[in-house]
Amino acid sequence: MRHASLTGMRVLIVDDEKDIRETLDMVLSYQGYYTTLAAGASEAIAALEAGPLPEVCILDVKMPGRDGLDLLAEIRDRWPPVAVVMVSGHGDAQMGFEAARRGAYEFIEKPIGEERVLLTVRNAALRV
Repeated sequence: MRHASLTGMRVLIVDDEKDIRETLDMVLSYQGYYTTLAAGASEAIAALEAGPLPEVCILDVKMPGRDGLDLLAEIRDRWPPVAVVMVSGHGDAQMGFEAARRGAYEFIEKPIGEERVLLTVRNAALRV
């Protein structure tokens, strides 16, 4: 574990839906997490390359252009310390299995409740 406290841990939120990005930002920021928002894969990669690395990345599966499962594979390859939580409004058991196979920490279906987000991000951050 990198930090004794969750306060100040970094979370990268990658979702093409602005309302979801902003809601997750509000929920996590209120709890003391530092958040970075990205609307898609290219913004996420730029944020990861710029650093500092987040402890957790919340990554939408379905995005225009490059999808989240493809980006997950790159994150696992280039930035292995980052715990990736996949989210989708179109998920099923097969998608969850594929996300886990590619190295996702967890797969959550939308809509995501506040408590579920906080618990998942906390557990993902502590596993780092």
